[in-house]
Amino acid sequence: PRRSAPEQSKGGEEGKDEAVNGSREQWETISPNIASFNSAIEAWSYSAKTGASEKAIDILDMLEREYSATGNEKIKPTIRTVNQVINALAKNIAIEQGNSNRRDDAWAAAEKSRELLEKMKTRYDETGDSDYKPDPVTYTTCVDAYARVGHRKAAEAAEKLLEEMINTEGIFPNYRTFTAAITAWSKAPDPYRAEKLLTRMESMYENELASGRKTRRANSLKPNSRTYTAVVTALSRSRDAQKAQKSLKLLKKMLDMHRGGNEGMKPSQFTYNAVIEACARTKGTGDQQVKALKIAFAVRKAMSAAEGVDPNCITYISLLKCVQNLMPRSEERNSVAKAVFLDGRQASLVNSRVLREFQMASDRHVFDELAAECLDKQGNVNADQIPSEWSKKAQ
Repeated sequence: PRRSAPEQSKGGEEGKDEAVNGSREQWETISPNIASFNSAIEAWSYSAKTGASEKAIDILDMLEREYSATGNEKIKPTIRTVNQVINALAKNIAIEQGNSNRRDDAWAAAEKSRELLEKMKTRYDETGDSDYKPDPVTYTTCVDAYARVGHRKAAEAAEKLLEEMINTEGIFPNYRTFTAAITAWSKAPDPYRAEKLLTRMESMYENELASGRKTRRANSLKPNSRTYTAVVTALSRSRDAQKAQKSLKLLKKMLDMHRGGNEGMKPSQFTYNAVIEACARTKGTGDQQVKALKIAFAVRKAMSAAEGVDPNCITYISLLKCVQNLMPRSEERNSVAKAVFLDGRQASLVNSRVLREFQMASDRHVFDELAAECLDKQGNVNADQIPSEWSKKAQ
């Protein structure tokens, strides 16, 4: 049975503060070890505070100075420590659309991640100490850092790291690595490069299965729903006039694989929304736009039929964008926009963005009929005036 704190004490008398879990003298001799510092760095990686990643780097720098000066093995910074710092750099990359300064900061953080990776490679080559050897986590987290930057140069850097992994003995990429690299191309955006990586990933997975050497390694490379969704996202952001049809094809492939027993391939809410968004962004001929509109509403219907997948605000935002972008102004467009809005209202998924899209997709009299109370005196959408019954499930 688990002992109480006083029973675990090695000194002092039960009930005295200094006696609980050891004497005061014993506590004063306790010092943090590398696991403690790794946990502190991990905590900074989850912080939303400005400069959190710099705090993680400061801890690493301090550890390296102290270890260099004392040789204390208890605080020796290892590849796990560096992995946590790279993770902090990746997670603290936040890009605001159109803000070039933040984009520059993100690129600098990704480059710092690569710098740390190279530093550990050199240290391992010089010492042969396996504590310094970069592992799949090091590479994958660095790829993820580049994936969060959001431009072509970063996507190229991410794919270069993936190639390095493939060609390095003992460092094998997994589905997270490939998904991060595909995500990088989804933000470039370049659907051709994203699809090319998916094809290569599937080929490597099939080859691993066929070899029968290491089933665990094969399973680590198996594409899943997030991988395919990243490709759909790449398509949605591209100028490909056929992106609605291509996205639907990927969704159908996912559904077929899931029905065939591949649980990891079940399309998520993000997948369905990405396909609808691809439809909303379709340009091209009138015929292509009509097809995209039909696909969007067919996907919305399939979403309702899917077990465990519910629409959210993004679903209705994208559907209303479909109405606005793919239908000419007419009473039919008003009717469709109205039906979408009422469906979202019934589901309590109306937020300010849904209202603004409804406002743009419908004529003024239609909007005023259903949502005039949500406007301020200047005619702008006021989130504070949205009835709670309309928005209680909205985020």
